[in-house]
Amino acid sequence: VLTDESANVTEHDIARRAHDLDGKRERIDTALNRIRPLLKADGVEVELVEVRDDGASVRLTGLCVQCGTGPLNFQTGLEQMLREEIEEFGDLRLT
Repeated sequence: VLTDESANVTEHDIARRAHDLDGKRERIDTALNRIRPLLKADGVEVELVEVRDDGASVRLTGLCVQCGTGPLNFQTGLEQMLREEIEEFGDLRLT
């Protein structure tokens, strides 16, 4: 369903949003690259899956299965680090 507002979206608007998301992806990748060595020391890999206006989704692999709070601790730490690096960063989701 198109609203009056969505009907006014131009190709320029779409291109600008794509460019903004590409820039955000680069900034997130740069921030994740800084922390990857620390994660790898714990046997954890992080993959950037999706960048959204309000944040990003990542996939963590290599986490200890017996550590029930492991993913939550890593998510909280990564999200805090991304917010420190990228002021307007929203939320981090695990996929």
